[in-house]
Amino acid sequence: MAAFVQDDAEQSDAQNVKRRYWDPSRPVIHLAAAAAVVGQEQTRAGTALDFMQLLLRRDLIEDIVRRAELFEALISGDPTFPVKADSLIQLRLV
Repeated sequence: MAAFVQDDAEQSDAQNVKRRYWDPSRPVIHLAAAAAVVGQEQTRAGTALDFMQLLLRRDLIEDIVRRAELFEALISGDPTFPVKADSLIQLRLV
């Protein structure tokens, strides 16, 4: 994957992409996946999302956090997944 995106990332070495982009994002991969899914669903429903909506719309925040918890559970249950669940940032609604 790093080799595939290295040109777009303006990096000459795939290891650079891994070190600069992939490694720091590992602890929030469940959150990123949840936000991507919610964003895609909103777009398909005809709702254009912007950053402010992600900050201000409680329904979106709750949906993303709940889905991130589900992704976290999936990651916990798969010992072959390259990110370990105990390294994920813990998100919970209060």
